[in-house]
Amino acid sequence: MTSLSTWLIAGSYPAALMFIPNPVAGRWGAKYHGKTPMPPEVQSRAVRDGRFILLFKCIVILTLFWILDTLLPEIAPQIFPPWARIGTFVILGIALGLMLGIARSTIAMWFHAKNPPRFSPGYLSGPLLLWFAIFCVASFPEELWRASSLLALQSAGWESASSILITSAFFSLGYMSGLPARQSDGLADLILTSSWGAALGILFLFSGSILAPTIANLTCNTCDMLIRRKALNTL
Repeated sequence: MTSLSTWLIAGSYPAALMFIPNPVAGRWGAKYHGKTPMPPEVQSRAVRDGRFILLFKCIVILTLFWILDTLLPEIAPQIFPPWARIGTFVILGIALGLMLGIARSTIAMWFHAKNPPRFSPGYLSGPLLLWFAIFCVASFPEELWRASSLLALQSAGWESASSILITSAFFSLGYMSGLPARQSDGLADLILTSSWGAALGILFLFSGSILAPTIANLTCNTCDMLIRRKALNTL
């Protein structure tokens, strides 16, 4: 596998999130050069529009990997191994997802109580079922990207630990790029997102299946949303 192919795979996720802009947030940022926080009514519009842009970005990511798979056919069989242990993968995913979701929501609420962020997760408002549907759709492209990136980096000669660190860094870069994926602009959120990405990467390498981290991703997001919305009385 060439070095160019490896970095194209690793960089496709943050590129899709960063370079497909949210129109509301983009206009506000261009008008005020990114120095003025959006007022609540503008941020609400940005989150509302961002939910559908996020779905579009997922489609873009899937399309990118369909193209890359035609160039790198050796990766796909390693991402989708035989499904004989599907029950184990499901249990692993739910267990890790619950632990990550509880830890992420607890740490985020504790830290944000002391340091209110400029940006809040979009899933703290809006219809629960819509956000759950978004999580269902978004989890697979994220884990497809992560698994492909880890395998591509390892094929290029990187060790497992280095591959996890690199994909976690790209994951954080994408997740902090724009609404509604953006959590906040704080260091604590960057560390939380990197740790979350690393845990999902380790789960993929440990299980050898994309199913376990996909379920963990979905479970973590859903658990985090429910805990934080219950605390805010917005369930």
